[in-house]
Amino acid sequence: MSLILEALKRSESQRRLGEAPDLLAPAPAFIATAQERSPAWRWPLGIGLAIVLIAAAAGWMLRQSTADSE
Repeated sequence: MSLILEALKRSESQRRLGEAPDLLAPAPAFIATAQERSPAWRWPLGIGLAIVLIAAAAGWMLRQSTADSE
């Protein structure tokens, strides 16, 4: 979705300058810097989800092993 939005912004800026947009034209500087930054919340969220999934799988496996032994 963001690639489409970037292409539309680039096309609009080139249209205002009076030149036709090219498919291989580089993105404007403000778009390139926005893509390089990654939100700081992605890593902690990913690690937290991994911990929750591992804990849930471990609990499920422990429950299955106690049910099998009875």
